[in-house]
Amino acid sequence: MVRVKNGVFFAVMLLFISMTLTAMGKKEQKTANYPDKDIEAVITWGAGGLTDNIGRNFMPLMEKRLGGSKIIIQNKPGASGAIGSQYVKNKPADGYTLLVTTTEAAGVWNVMGLSDLDVTDFQPIILLSTLNPTCYVKSSAPWNSLQELISDAQSRPGKIIAGYAAPGSLGHVAGLLFSEYSNSKFNMVPFGGGGKVKAALLGGHVEVAFNPLISVMGDYKAGNVKILATFSNDTLVKGIPALGKVEPRFSKVLPWGLMVMILVNKDTPVPIVKKLEEAARDALKDQKWKDFSDKYYIQTMGQTGKDFWKKIDLWKSTTTWLLYDAGVAEKSPADFNIPRN
Repeated sequence: MVRVKNGVFFAVMLLFISMTLTAMGKKEQKTANYPDKDIEAVITWGAGGLTDNIGRNFMPLMEKRLGGSKIIIQNKPGASGAIGSQYVKNKPADGYTLLVTTTEAAGVWNVMGLSDLDVTDFQPIILLSTLNPTCYVKSSAPWNSLQELISDAQSRPGKIIAGYAAPGSLGHVAGLLFSEYSNSKFNMVPFGGGGKVKAALLGGHVEVAFNPLISVMGDYKAGNVKILATFSNDTLVKGIPALGKVEPRFSKVLPWGLMVMILVNKDTPVPIVKKLEEAARDALKDQKWKDFSDKYYIQTMGQTGKDFWKKIDLWKSTTTWLLYDAGVAEKSPADFNIPRN
């Protein structure tokens, strides 16, 4: 009787081991054959915006390097990117759903009380690019250099009017960062949109603004505005100073801006992550991407793995504490173990 029971036990064990090995073999084969169907790329901002434009220009270049599978792009905007990100999070961790989002969204969801999600809930593929803000003024403004503006702002705390789109927006945080590291204070006024901020500045209702380089270059070339600096350590446009060069105290937190990144679910198999990383890194070398980046004044990044997290952690530390100290964030970054920079 004991022998019969032992025989049944071993038979069951052999069957279990066989099924497990079969399942593992199928999983390994599926991973090795990746991708063998279309991939969905979810952009968390609306069609026609800068992030959408970046995603739609980069994904075809990545697609060419993934063996024939198509990348189908979808826009899922809402809740500062949290809706599209939750959609991706609910998908299988198999590399067939990519998330294209920004630090302006994923880096501040938790402290702003928008979502429990965080960048750390995903696996990075690549830190694609950054859109650098500029510090700019009307052409008739009295300041001809960054140092002149800083000196005046320090001598008249809260008297110079700086416009921004909305609390927590790129221009708002850029203004807060500028004030923090220049030891100055502006009268920060929201205007409900980046275009409205620029219009207010050109109309004389705002004295200083912080908008992405691409949105200011037309007026700069037309002589309507003076760009005093870009939020970078390297010169992006000849004749326009880099903030980190003219004011070295800023250099440790630069380049700062709206960084676009590609992510997948956290438990995506490592071989699939590596394939996507390789395709993304190779796509960055494509001449079409270089031409697009130059046209839109986009600074290419390219960090993956540990280097990705170094950049993101610095950005989050700088940005979330600026928002919290300004009374904009609902929760303290300390609640999420985000250290002060």
